[in-house]
Amino acid sequence: MKSFITTFLSILISVSSYSQGDSSDISHWHSYPIPSNQDTLMKYNWSKLEWHLQKNGKKVYAKLPKNLQGDKKLPFELKALTTREKEEITGDISFIEVDSGYLVSFWRGEFGGSLYWFDKNGETRKKVARAMIVQFIRREDKIYAIAGLAHMGYSNGGIIEVRKENGEWKLFDYVPLHDAPYAIDMDKQKNFVIVTSSHLFLVDQKKHVDTLVAKGFWEMLYPASLVVNKKQVFVGMRQGVYKYDLATRKEEWLMRD
Repeated sequence: MKSFITTFLSILISVSSYSQGDSSDISHWHSYPIPSNQDTLMKYNWSKLEWHLQKNGKKVYAKLPKNLQGDKKLPFELKALTTREKEEITGDISFIEVDSGYLVSFWRGEFGGSLYWFDKNGETRKKVARAMIVQFIRREDKIYAIAGLAHMGYSNGGIIEVRKENGEWKLFDYVPLHDAPYAIDMDKQKNFVIVTSSHLFLVDQKKHVDTLVAKGFWEMLYPASLVVNKKQVFVGMRQGVYKYDLATRKEEWLMRD
């Protein structure tokens, strides 16, 4: 009997440890006041917990970067064919599937960025433009992206539209945000919700920009992802998850204990 209890407890601890390390349902996280103390924010800045959010059904889960490799991986290996490509097809990758292959962006921060088109096997490719694209998003039959940079006190960017004209992929300015965007999602009305280096914006389909939060606390916490679930906006960043209610405009700071 003692052996059975010991085995059962070992399995329980193992399962608990795995679930905490792999992903976490943030509905079980605890709510805290919005952090404002500079010492606290600096402590969070050094945190090794950098949360990336994903929605699965009606729930939102937080994952650490080490568990995202399979979720954000192209179906082919990137191989540079020239010295120039070796420099350009590096950095943080974002991609979206299109009818003829994939649009793939490479964001290198202050060192620039580039957008390429690859066929489905990754063999044929073409550079589309120099662009600081952070994330793609599809709304109905159109492709959009957020692009920009925050560095050394400079912060600028906006939403662009990516579309094919006369067989060529091209970029078009859609809405300037005058702040570097970090992540984007849509609400049920298909409005864009964007977190930037210091703001939270809502952009409706008429391109009207509503500043939900100005000068947010997260400048040092580097938002990594944003998910809209019903009327709730969740932003994954270092140490915790920021929650914003679109209906009440209430703010919360969530952490896993």
